[in-house]
Amino acid sequence: MTEVARELEAAGFAAPAARRYVVDRRFSREEALRRIRERLGSTFLLLPEDEYRSGLERAERELPGHVEYELTMLLVTAARP
Repeated sequence: MTEVARELEAAGFAAPAARRYVVDRRFSREEALRRIRERLGSTFLLLPEDEYRSGLERAERELPGHVEYELTMLLVTAARP
């Protein structure tokens, strides 16, 4: 059981359950740069502007032809008491 599920149970929720999903992601270099430029990842909004700009410049110089990674998500459900 995940920590979130344990916390839900401790808060009185019934039958907490967690399910992990893994999705293989692959983007072209152009698509990855578009996503960075449009700040489509929510964490981009948390970066100071100078740090974001520095990372964008580095990505424009160094990204390979394709970007591949695994996106891992956790879905946690519970019933209201």
